[in-house]
Amino acid sequence: MRAAASIAGLIALGSFLGCGSSGTASQPDAAASPPDAAGGSVDAPVAPPDAPVGAPDAGAPFTLALDPARAFVQLPAGGSVDLALVVTPAAAGDLAVTVSGLPAGVTASALVIPAGMTGGTLTLSSAANAAAGALAATITATGGGQHQSVTLAVSTGVTSGRLDTGYGDGGVMRLALTASPTQVVPMADGGVLVVAASAGSTYPGLVVRLTSAGARDALFGQNGVAFLPVGATPAAVLIDSGGKILIGGGRVDESFAGEGRIWRLLADGSLDPGFGDGGTVAVTGVQFVTGLVLNGDGSLAALGWSADPAGTALTHVLAGGALDPSFGDGGTVTQTLNGSVNGISIPCTDGSWLFTMVESNAAALVRIDPAGHLDTSFGQSGYLAYQQLVRDAAGDYIAIYVGAGTPPHPITIGGCTATAGMSGGLVPPLADDGTLIVWGQGANGQNSAVLKAFKADGSANPGFGVGGTFDPARDLGLSPNPLWGVFARDSAGRVVYVFQPTDSEWMVVRLLL
Repeated sequence: MRAAASIAGLIALGSFLGCGSSGTASQPDAAASPPDAAGGSVDAPVAPPDAPVGAPDAGAPFTLALDPARAFVQLPAGGSVDLALVVTPAAAGDLAVTVSGLPAGVTASALVIPAGMTGGTLTLSSAANAAAGALAATITATGGGQHQSVTLAVSTGVTSGRLDTGYGDGGVMRLALTASPTQVVPMADGGVLVVAASAGSTYPGLVVRLTSAGARDALFGQNGVAFLPVGATPAAVLIDSGGKILIGGGRVDESFAGEGRIWRLLADGSLDPGFGDGGTVAVTGVQFVTGLVLNGDGSLAALGWSADPAGTALTHVLAGGALDPSFGDGGTVTQTLNGSVNGISIPCTDGSWLFTMVESNAAALVRIDPAGHLDTSFGQSGYLAYQQLVRDAAGDYIAIYVGAGTPPHPITIGGCTATAGMSGGLVPPLADDGTLIVWGQGANGQNSAVLKAFKADGSANPGFGVGGTFDPARDLGLSPNPLWGVFARDSAGRVVYVFQPTDSEWMVVRLLL
């Protein structure tokens, strides 16, 4: 799992409610029990339980919960939401409910849960002029010498970067999956394809297809999940014009030694028997394929790691899956490059290719000529350092670099374009307002699953989310903050973000810009 996650980390480094009412109390319900799973945002009042039961002794301990359970709520400016609180057992005496830590502009209704009642309705309201803000609020019930609290992440006033409540459950969907997601690819129908590395040499890699509504695609694989061979670790993915899915990566054995592989899946998620050996091509002499380009003639250029000889290997694969014997040494050219290719691969009109690389946490574009060698006429001896890579409206790539003590300066790279289904399409396009979304770092400077927004000139864009960021810990009430995530802009321009709050679960959110 850790080896798979480290590969995933390398891949991502270079890409980057209804009307409320005043508080009311409810009668107890013996059949009610506290929920046990966090949900999504609230968009309609929830009726609390109202069947009477006998009151317990004064001063008896109780529990406090939200029904349905949730970890967060997102309020539009001027909106409100009703939250049902459940007390178990019924209150022995009056319980005063208070709320602390709300963002500026958000208020809570007064609420007292009378003795003998099992709960009440708390209303949170946001002022029409509330600025974007998000805080962890604490809801506390106090009475009879006892008190209990629940925490709730509350955000308000978010416009660009807000949750799309029409996706999944209030903008969020959860998947019980252990493999580490490595790339998200937008589909033409508004859905996305997510590839994930195996959790070890005895587990399969995964390809997951999610619909535009935020559900598993039942027509793909097994309820939305297609399984690659055991030990498969996918890194690069693209979709051809016929809807077939091409995936580059490797097969990891018990010693975590890699063997380069390319898989091709049909649109239904099954391996394509017309490609290589039953849908699989073994890339001879390459340990791991991290960059994959689909050429105009249907052939592939696969860039990866080579052990013997040591270096970076570019392999040319013919359309049917055979290695091209006329290219390099048996289909492969091996050379020493300054860094590791990390998954973004772009074809150019002159037959050359652009790949993104990482060296010592710094990103660079490298161009390989049609013969498979480093093009030293590009950038600085074949390399172009960048901090952000975007696409403009024409599809051209813009590398933005911010040097020490210098303003941001963009460099447009003409003649190299890619469609959304190709791995080059994973480079985020600028939003209509010039916003670029990138994967960033948390407030402590460490890697975390925080999305940050920048303008086209490389300066921060505070109009996105809260203070220019979407932070799962702050905005969704997750603890600890996930350290890893992958994202893409879907065909409608929305941000689809996949991350792991735990080793056994994915969360997928969709944000509107």
